[in-house]
Amino acid sequence: MNRRALNSTATSGSDLPKTGRDISDEAVRARMAEFCARFDVAPIKLKTRKGAVYLTEDLMTWFKTSGASMDWILWGDAMPMAGAAREKYLEENGIRDALRKFDEEESKMFVSALRRFDAEVRARRERIKEETEGASQ
Repeated sequence: MNRRALNSTATSGSDLPKTGRDISDEAVRARMAEFCARFDVAPIKLKTRKGAVYLTEDLMTWFKTSGASMDWILWGDAMPMAGAAREKYLEENGIRDALRKFDEEESKMFVSALRRFDAEVRARRERIKEETEGASQ
């Protein structure tokens, strides 16, 4: 198994961004604990040695399944998360801008389609609920 250590003492410090990021194992554990508490996610046991956190297959799987930002948890860098939030914001506003271009008839058709879709989803949920309750009796 390949492992790569993330250790602030393994570098001179000159190649680290001057943002006060703490990549010690204690800081990584604290950010992970904060993320897990906020989003009700189970933490993973970190592999460490001499203050370094190792990137293991288990840790990489945890990032993938938890949705946690590797940049934030390991390096304390919030910019990639901020960038992703900005992209989502721009995408959502693009949809809003497109909807604003609808004329009155297009708006009515769109709202009608959404209502039909909503009614269909509610009906399916009700059928599933009835089937589940019927199967448990």
